[in-house]
Amino acid sequence: RFIIGPVADRWGPRWAQSGLQCVFSIPAYLVGTAQNFAMFCTARFFIGMLGGTFVVTQYWTSIMFAKNIVGSANATSAGWGNLGGGVTNALMPQFVNLMEAFGLDYNMAWRVAMVIPATFTLTIG
Repeated sequence: RFIIGPVADRWGPRWAQSGLQCVFSIPAYLVGTAQNFAMFCTARFFIGMLGGTFVVTQYWTSIMFAKNIVGSANATSAGWGNLGGGVTNALMPQFVNLMEAFGLDYNMAWRVAMVIPATFTLTIG
Protein backbone atom coordinates (compact mmCIF):
# COMPACT_ATOMS: atom_id res chain seq x y z
CA ARG A 1 0.00 0.00 0.00
CA PHE A 2 2.94 2.32 0.57
CA ILE A 3 4.13 1.78 -2.98
CA ILE A 4 0.83 2.07 -4.86
CA GLY A 5 0.09 5.63 -3.66
CA PRO A 6 3.13 7.12 -5.41
CA VAL A 7 2.42 4.91 -8.44
CA ALA A 8 -1.08 6.41 -8.65
CA ASP A 9 0.42 9.90 -8.30
CA ARG A 10 2.85 9.30 -11.13
CA TRP A 11 0.82 7.28 -13.64
CA GLY A 12 -2.73 7.95 -12.49
CA PRO A 13 -5.28 5.77 -10.78
CA ARG A 14 -6.51 4.03 -13.93
CA TRP A 15 -3.10 2.59 -14.77
CA ALA A 16 -2.31 1.82 -11.13
CA GLN A 17 -5.59 -0.04 -10.64
CA SER A 18 -5.29 -1.92 -13.91
CA GLY A 19 -1.69 -2.87 -13.21
CA LEU A 20 -2.50 -4.16 -9.73
CA GLN A 21 -5.38 -6.27 -10.93
CA CYS A 22 -3.62 -7.70 -13.96
CA VAL A 23 -0.34 -8.50 -12.20
CA PHE A 24 -1.84 -9.94 -9.02
CA SER A 25 -4.47 -12.00 -10.82
CA ILE A 26 -1.55 -14.28 -11.72
CA PRO A 27 -1.04 -15.61 -8.17
CA ALA A 28 -4.82 -15.99 -7.91
CA TYR A 29 -4.65 -18.34 -10.89
CA LEU A 30 -1.58 -20.10 -9.49
CA VAL A 31 -2.84 -20.68 -5.93
CA GLY A 32 -4.66 -23.77 -7.15
CA THR A 33 -1.36 -25.30 -8.24
CA ALA A 34 0.09 -25.17 -4.72
CA GLN A 35 1.53 -28.52 -3.67
CA ASN A 36 2.44 -27.59 -0.10
CA PHE A 37 1.68 -25.05 2.60
CA ALA A 38 4.64 -22.81 1.72
CA MET A 39 3.53 -22.53 -1.91
CA PHE A 40 -0.04 -21.77 -0.81
CA CYS A 41 1.15 -19.08 1.62
CA THR A 42 3.40 -17.52 -1.00
CA ALA A 43 0.55 -17.28 -3.51
CA ARG A 44 -1.77 -15.94 -0.82
CA PHE A 45 0.82 -13.31 0.15
CA PHE A 46 0.87 -11.98 -3.40
CA ILE A 47 -2.91 -12.19 -3.72
CA GLY A 48 -3.01 -9.97 -0.63
CA MET A 49 -1.28 -7.26 -2.63
CA LEU A 50 -4.66 -6.69 -4.27
CA GLY A 51 -5.51 -4.85 -1.06
CA GLY A 52 -3.68 -1.94 -2.67
CA THR A 53 -6.72 -1.44 -4.87
CA PHE A 54 -8.36 0.19 -1.83
CA VAL A 55 -5.73 2.93 -1.89
CA VAL A 56 -6.20 3.54 -5.60
CA THR A 57 -9.99 3.57 -5.27
CA GLN A 58 -9.84 6.16 -2.49
CA TYR A 59 -7.42 8.24 -4.56
CA TRP A 60 -9.67 7.96 -7.60
CA THR A 61 -12.87 8.95 -5.83
CA SER A 62 -11.07 11.82 -4.09
CA ILE A 63 -10.14 13.41 -7.42
CA MET A 64 -13.49 12.64 -9.09
CA PHE A 65 -15.88 14.23 -6.61
CA ALA A 66 -16.38 17.75 -5.27
CA LYS A 67 -15.25 18.61 -1.74
CA ASN A 68 -18.80 18.76 -0.43
CA ILE A 69 -19.52 15.09 -1.29
CA VAL A 70 -16.10 13.43 -1.46
CA GLY A 71 -16.49 11.93 2.02
CA SER A 72 -19.74 10.22 1.02
CA ALA A 73 -18.19 9.07 -2.25
CA ASN A 74 -15.18 7.56 -0.46
CA ALA A 75 -17.40 5.88 2.12
CA THR A 76 -19.61 4.41 -0.61
CA SER A 77 -16.70 3.11 -2.66
CA ALA A 78 -15.09 1.59 0.44
CA GLY A 79 -18.42 -0.06 1.28
CA TRP A 80 -18.66 -1.59 -2.18
CA GLY A 81 -15.19 -3.05 -1.69
CA ASN A 82 -16.25 -4.64 1.58
CA LEU A 83 -19.42 -5.92 -0.07
CA GLY A 84 -17.33 -7.57 -2.78
CA GLY A 85 -15.25 -9.39 -0.18
CA GLY A 86 -18.37 -10.60 1.58
CA VAL A 87 -19.99 -11.78 -1.62
CA THR A 88 -16.82 -13.65 -2.53
CA ASN A 89 -16.79 -15.36 0.87
CA ALA A 90 -20.41 -16.37 0.36
CA LEU A 91 -20.07 -17.57 -3.24
CA MET A 92 -16.74 -19.40 -3.27
CA PRO A 93 -18.06 -22.40 -1.29
CA GLN A 94 -20.91 -22.59 -3.79
CA PHE A 95 -18.45 -22.61 -6.68
CA VAL A 96 -16.54 -25.43 -4.98
CA ASN A 97 -19.84 -27.34 -4.60
CA LEU A 98 -20.54 -26.73 -8.29
CA MET A 99 -17.15 -28.14 -9.25
CA GLU A 100 -17.87 -31.19 -7.08
CA ALA A 101 -21.24 -31.56 -8.83
CA PHE A 102 -19.30 -31.71 -12.11
CA GLY A 103 -17.47 -34.73 -10.69
CA LEU A 104 -14.29 -33.25 -9.25
CA ASP A 105 -13.14 -34.38 -5.81
CA TYR A 106 -12.83 -31.67 -3.15
CA ASN A 107 -9.04 -31.39 -3.50
CA MET A 108 -9.39 -30.56 -7.19
CA ALA A 109 -12.69 -28.63 -6.88
CA TRP A 110 -11.29 -25.80 -4.71
CA ARG A 111 -8.31 -25.49 -7.03
CA VAL A 112 -10.45 -25.19 -10.14
CA ALA A 113 -12.87 -22.82 -8.38
CA MET A 114 -10.00 -20.35 -7.83
CA VAL A 115 -10.01 -19.70 -11.57
CA ILE A 116 -13.33 -17.83 -11.20
CA PRO A 117 -12.17 -14.90 -9.00
CA ALA A 118 -8.85 -14.79 -10.83
CA THR A 119 -10.68 -14.39 -14.13
CA PHE A 120 -12.91 -11.65 -12.72
CA THR A 121 -9.85 -9.83 -11.39
CA LEU A 122 -8.04 -10.05 -14.70
CA THR A 123 -11.11 -9.06 -16.71
CA ILE A 124 -11.84 -6.01 -14.57
CA GLY A 125 -8.18 -5.01 -14.64
